[in-house]
Amino acid sequence: MCSSDLPDVEVRASSHITDADVELVRGVASLTRVHAALTAAREVSSWRKVVLFDALLWQGTDPDDIAAAEQRWGFLGQGAEVARALTLARPGAQTPLETLSRLSLMREGLPEPRLQESFHDAAGLIGVVDMWWPDLGVIGEADGLLKYGTAEAFPAEKWREDRLRALGLMVVRWGWEEINAHPELVAERIRRAARVSLRPARNNCASICFSGDDLLSAPRLAVCRPASMMWRSEEHTSELQSRG
Repeated sequence: MCSSDLPDVEVRASSHITDADVELVRGVASLTRVHAALTAAREVSSWRKVVLFDALLWQGTDPDDIAAAEQRWGFLGQGAEVARALTLARPGAQTPLETLSRLSLMREGLPEPRLQESFHDAAGLIGVVDMWWPDLGVIGEADGLLKYGTAEAFPAEKWREDRLRALGLMVVRWGWEEINAHPELVAERIRRAARVSLRPARNNCASICFSGDDLLSAPRLAVCRPASMMWRSEEHTSELQSRG
């Protein structure tokens, strides 16, 4: 252990750290984001490990770089659990709530959703949604505390939702408390919404089924994400107009 001029900071030397593992942050030599995430992953619960790796992917980190760093830093322990978390990380989750929601709903038997999907209608871009189940025709929105930060945000969001519903899609919303305490109720609302959605895409997408209480427990089914999992809103809009 080395001495430090900073109060309450303990400095430890390690022969495993190379120049490639260090970057300057405001003039202070620090571990890179990848290595900071791998270190922190050893100290947090299972789904929060995935939050860390989702954040790296959202920032544009190459997943191969994360995997390579994990191989070199496996001596930190919990290698199997961290590796499992890496397999569940996806680009597109902007918040911890979205990560927890995705994992919890997959554990309840729902297919893996597409993340940050854009939707358009005749007026142009409607918006980008948190989650999209093309095989169900359902959009999921994980509403955090900051989603309606201004007086204009709430009516704008309602108008956005009306435009999505006009495409024949169903929108299901939930917050922290519900997805944390009762994910099965959120999953059931999504299934009910799928039964009344005007046009779910048929992609035969398998769900990941989890066993036990751990969100990182081994799946019984492998997830499939067909290339055809794309929603063609223009085609659907034309169909709705022809019905009218």
